[in-house]
Amino acid sequence: SGGVLPVVEIMINTPTVHKLLLSNKLETLHAAIETGKEDGMQTFNQALYKLIKSGQISEKDGMDQSPNPEALKMNLQGIFLDEGSRILGE
Repeated sequence: SGGVLPVVEIMINTPTVHKLLLSNKLETLHAAIETGKEDGMQTFNQALYKLIKSGQISEKDGMDQSPNPEALKMNLQGIFLDEGSRILGE
């Protein structure tokens, strides 16, 4: 096996993220990251999902590393809940 694959969570300082940080709503940052794909953001699970789907890691390895394996399993079954938009009120 080659080496370590990068699995990163990416947060960009968008106006929404900036507003959440200023108002100390840190608990909703994950929702902002989850819904910020167009801005280049991704959650850890979204990164794992891409690696599994591309065959770079096994589903088992992805599940073992996931902070929320239940959500990742649902994503792999084609179920994507729009919790981020609901939490942010978008």
